[in-house]
Amino acid sequence: MKLDYKISENADYLNEITNHPDVDLGGGFPLDFTPLFNLGITYEYDGGCVCYVNTGYGVYEAHTQALKRARGKPLRDFISWTLEDLFKNKGAQAITSYAMHTNPAAKKLSREFLNFDRSDELAEYYKLNREEYLCRR
Repeated sequence: MKLDYKISENADYLNEITNHPDVDLGGGFPLDFTPLFNLGITYEYDGGCVCYVNTGYGVYEAHTQALKRARGKPLRDFISWTLEDLFKNKGAQAITSYAMHTNPAAKKLSREFLNFDRSDELAEYYKLNREEYLCRR
C-alpha cells in the first residue's frame, strides 16, 4: 500500500530526518544534506526518505534514513516503490549502496534489495543493475 510517497521538492525534509535524534548522522551536530539532494533524486514518506545520488550515467547511490516509527515493513514497501520508479520511469541503470560494518541493520536492509558486491575493512558494498531488477519482478 502506497502511503503518501513522493519525490522531494527541496532538501528540507531530508535535513529534518537526517538530523532527527532517531537518525542523528552528525553525532549531535546539525548537518546540511542539500548538496546530496542537489545531486540526485530524493523520495520521502512519513518518517523517512531515500536520497539517490547520481554518481554516473544512470547510476545512483542510495542513502536511506528513517525514524524508528517508520522502519520495518513501511520502509521496505517504500524502498520497493522507489526502485520501481527509478528503473521504470527515471532511466536508472544501476543502484549502489554501502553499509558500515558497525551498522548491521543497514547491511541487512541492503542485502534485501541489492546484491552483495564486495567488502573492505570499513564497509560492505552492494549493487543492483537494471537487468537484475527486471529479472526479480
